[in-house]
Amino acid sequence: MRIDLFRMERTQCLYENEVEFNLSESGVLPLRVEEILQGAKDPAEFLSIGLKYPESDGSEELRAHIAAWYSTTSDHVLVTNGGSEANFTALWGLLEKGDHAAVMLPNYLQTWGLSRAYAAKTHGFYLVESSENGILVLHDIHYPGWEAWVDGERRPILRANLLFRGVEIGPGHHRVEFHFRPMSFENLVAAASELVKGEDEPIRTAIASPLQ
Repeated sequence: MRIDLFRMERTQCLYENEVEFNLSESGVLPLRVEEILQGAKDPAEFLSIGLKYPESDGSEELRAHIAAWYSTTSDHVLVTNGGSEANFTALWGLLEKGDHAAVMLPNYLQTWGLSRAYAAKTHGFYLVESSENGILVLHDIHYPGWEAWVDGERRPILRANLLFRGVEIGPGHHRVEFHFRPMSFENLVAAASELVKGEDEPIRTAIASPLQ
């Protein structure tokens, strides 16, 4: 099984303990032991507890309290150390080969990589709002084989700002999807036409400013 590199997590692993200000951290600062014991009647009892590995799926007491919120039993509750483990376990249990996953972008991208490994198809989509006609620019290289869909309707892909992919959208809220189908007949013809263009033929590109 091939799983795409989880770039954000990899970057955190490499640098989060080497920098003075960690802007990629999404958690909270951990408490100090003295803060935990502040106001405790007998801190010595706490300090005498030996260190050990806790239950990896959460203690029975913790899972029972969580289960009570959802009117279920502790057997249906799994506790993880963080969101990454929770995402991995959820997608592992939900997706099968042949499934189709739709992932909203931009996001954490762990879901994107795992769904590409577990399911047959993974499509990213964007929720876009614009006050006027404009061009949505995806900062990804313009390359033959991509298709753009806006609110379920096929739209031509523009070469935006010379290098990137873009698609025209109108005012209002829109759902935009980019699908990569390099082996479709239409896209093969488009790729071939790019190869036979004359050297003197200019590259047509749309100059796009940020959407308001």
